[in-house]
Amino acid sequence: MVQQRLDKINQCFLEFGIDPLANIRQLTGLAGSLLGATCALYNRLEGDKLITTAQWQTPPDYNPVNPAEGCICFDVIKKGATDVVYVPNLPQTHYAHTDPNVAGYNLQTYMGRAVQRGSRAVGALSVMFDKPFTPSEDDHHLLGLLASAVSVEEERWHALEELANYQHNLEQLVEARTADLAAAHQKLQQQEKNYRTLFNAAPISILVAQDGNYVFANPAGLRLLGFNRPEELLGTPIMQTVAPASQAIVKERLRRIANGQANPPLELELIHPDGTIHPVESTSVPIEFEGHPAALTFSRDLNVQRQAEELMRKHASVVEQTGDAVIITDKNGVIEYVNPAFEALTGYCHAEVVGQTPRILKSGQHPPEFYVQLWARILAGKTFRDVLVSKKKNGELFYEEKTITPLRDAAGNITHFVSTGKDITERRLVEQERRQHEQFLASLSDITRAALDAPDLQTMLDILVKKLRALYNADSCYFILWDEVNQIPVPIAVDGATPENRRKFFSIEVHPNEQTLTAALFESGRPLVVENSKTSPIIHRKSAETFDRRWLMGIPFVAGQQKLGAAIIFYNSPHQFSGTEITQAEQIGQQIALALAKVQLLEETQRRWQEAEILRQVTAAVTEPLSFNERVARILEQLEQVVPYDSASAQLLQNDYLEIISGRGFKEPEKIMGLRFSIKEDNINARAVREKQPIVISDVWDGHRHYFEWPHDSIRSWLGVPLMIRERMIGMLTIDSFQPGFFNKDHIRLVVPFANQVAVSIENSRLFEQARHDAEAKAVLLREVNHRVKNNLSAIIGLLYAERRHSGVKDDAIYQNIMQDLINRVKGLSVVHHLLSAAEWTPLPLDKIAKKLIDATLHSLSPEAKVTVSVRPSPVVVVPKQANNLALVINELATNSLKYALGLRNTVCITVNISQNGPLIRLEYRDDGPGFPPNILENQQQNVGLYLVETLIRDGLLGTFSMYNENGAVTVIEFSEQIHEAKQ
Repeated sequence: MVQQRLDKINQCFLEFGIDPLANIRQLTGLAGSLLGATCALYNRLEGDKLITTAQWQTPPDYNPVNPAEGCICFDVIKKGATDVVYVPNLPQTHYAHTDPNVAGYNLQTYMGRAVQRGSRAVGALSVMFDKPFTPSEDDHHLLGLLASAVSVEEERWHALEELANYQHNLEQLVEARTADLAAAHQKLQQQEKNYRTLFNAAPISILVAQDGNYVFANPAGLRLLGFNRPEELLGTPIMQTVAPASQAIVKERLRRIANGQANPPLELELIHPDGTIHPVESTSVPIEFEGHPAALTFSRDLNVQRQAEELMRKHASVVEQTGDAVIITDKNGVIEYVNPAFEALTGYCHAEVVGQTPRILKSGQHPPEFYVQLWARILAGKTFRDVLVSKKKNGELFYEEKTITPLRDAAGNITHFVSTGKDITERRLVEQERRQHEQFLASLSDITRAALDAPDLQTMLDILVKKLRALYNADSCYFILWDEVNQIPVPIAVDGATPENRRKFFSIEVHPNEQTLTAALFESGRPLVVENSKTSPIIHRKSAETFDRRWLMGIPFVAGQQKLGAAIIFYNSPHQFSGTEITQAEQIGQQIALALAKVQLLEETQRRWQEAEILRQVTAAVTEPLSFNERVARILEQLEQVVPYDSASAQLLQNDYLEIISGRGFKEPEKIMGLRFSIKEDNINARAVREKQPIVISDVWDGHRHYFEWPHDSIRSWLGVPLMIRERMIGMLTIDSFQPGFFNKDHIRLVVPFANQVAVSIENSRLFEQARHDAEAKAVLLREVNHRVKNNLSAIIGLLYAERRHSGVKDDAIYQNIMQDLINRVKGLSVVHHLLSAAEWTPLPLDKIAKKLIDATLHSLSPEAKVTVSVRPSPVVVVPKQANNLALVINELATNSLKYALGLRNTVCITVNISQNGPLIRLEYRDDGPGFPPNILENQQQNVGLYLVETLIRDGLLGTFSMYNENGAVTVIEFSEQIHEAKQ
């Protein structure tokens, strides 16, 4: 019984999937099935409600949500112990009035045990009976074992929920970032569209030619050459559009382009398709177009320019009234005229500037080469357009959108320059702020991306400290994390520091409650600026003595109420932090804090998942076919992945001492095994046995050193957890560290599940040993019974042979046939008994039974007879009771084949086909003899053999049979399987 239960539990564990809820449902059903309960439940406590998460054989009207107060399961969860709660005579208890299910379903008996998640009870695994039930000690152990397995799945379920929540938050963050990228992409497309619009709308002609033919033109270029559509021009030879007077010049310019030389501006004549001549100013440079050398030409229609000059002369009075500042100089840059708008903008009057040059407005913001290029352009006859920073009479700077246009006389010679300027100071400042804000947002985006892409916390911080230093153009930047347990800052990352300062930064020791900049940042909740770190009261004294830098800004990392750390930006020279820098620092601090919180949450979730997975592996190890020492060694090995240790031991409680039965990490394990620790003395082991509670000692040298002698004299930190089975302590699991203060109370939560598995392994080994002794006794008894039955059958066969030899009726054929039939039938039973004995009375394959019985019957044939037997393979099996009845039936059919199918022949073919459709088994037996006589088929005559077959099939197998002729005699037997009954 115990072994069968263990086998089913092991099978259940092996069938576990990745869904913890499905596994919990399997365990709940297994608890109800193995304990023979009326129903089984797993209830979780959620607020003031009990929620049935898994149920087995509950009534159709069962309500899975009930108020917790008054229910048995609620009391089991509140108790939270690892012992099984057993409540008999439920109608006589107060639960008959407080628990609606007791009276509602006439429950008589209750068994349940709390399910733990970490150190907290979160649910109860329960089985109920509608009749009195008294559980055995094995029943208690079984329910406790299954509840422990449910606890492991609860840990995995909780870890999966935390991981799903984190993934949901991460997906939302990615969606938001994707939306930002889509908006940026749309903006880029719009800018490209604007550039195309600007290019097509450009008033200057732009043409591209390859191999002497035009291959590209903007709308202005088409108009310049007198064409309407691009397809009219593309492919047209260049020389076809050049007037005869300019063709020699153009050929020379094409040659220079072919040699990679640019052509300066030059006046040429072009000819339109209608024959009209148009003067233009043309400039060309060599380029590469679609992977091949080409010529890029910029041209402007001089007729248009001349018309514009004339128009400017006609409308000179407009200049006086325009809102833009206008300056007219001679070709040497001497001012001849300024308009009133210039006077209003610069503060200079007309008389103060005439005779001067525009250098009086020079701000010093542009390098000398800027003005060199300006003059080179306008002296070349080109219009200059750019934004200049100029200075007013009062010294105030302003931004001016400047255009300088050369003026030519009728001969085309430059005589004057006209400069127009629009004050765009306000717009430029707005654009500058916008660009700075965009750069800041891009940096913030880089920080977010770095946080998302970093594989771990340290890598993320190393990237972010570099980006933060670059954003503020600081000399160095330091990152600090906050140790909430010890209330101290911990150096974590640095960029820009000298090797010496880096070493000092990571070696600074801070004690709890000491004044630090990090603590001050948490208190203020916003960035702080320090102009002199040497004298600031909020700077840690040792830090101020260590670093020479005095100008700094600290940025706190706080997410909600969680203190995470800080960044410190240093400058070697005086630095005035602007309000914008401080505001941006506050945003950056919030962004980095969010990234830190998410990474720490992810690492915590991954750690919990790893713990749950290791616990699952530990649980699986308990069910693997390993020796006890191998199982415990596996558990200790996996424990080290969750809680690192230097050595560990499993100790068994026997009488007045604890004895080490397994260990890991010891230098001389052979000297450790078997060591005993008295529990009668005043030591830690005795305390653990007495209190039956986990114990942590941060430093055994502090008051406990005399307990830890050789070979444990290197131990500094110690943790012990009792091994409990149903409130009975059977031993203890201890882990050791050579580092003082290594273990804390939080480690108890991690070690307890492993201790439970060690306890289960010890108990399973005890139960297995007991089951093995029981199985050996059963095997001895079964061999004795089989031996006696076999001897009895052999004795019966011997008596039948003796009876036939000494009956005195040797010549009576009928008597001899009857005796031979009896001998064959007993032999058939003997064959089946031998098969069942070899299979330990488990179900047998029906095809094997048929083949063995037919072969046994053939031994009575004469050597001349040739019989072919074909039993087609089949997976159908039958229980021992069916096998005995079928032995007599098949023996009878084979005997009839030998008697009647041979006839005057010496050969016969026997075929057996076995099949199954649902629970119905069908056996078809046929031979190729003359078939059944008509009087047999018509039930007009019946012999003893047929009567025996009919009786055995009807009464023994509870089946039916039929006979017919089809190329011989055919008998069909049909009966129902009884495999499930046999397994019980």
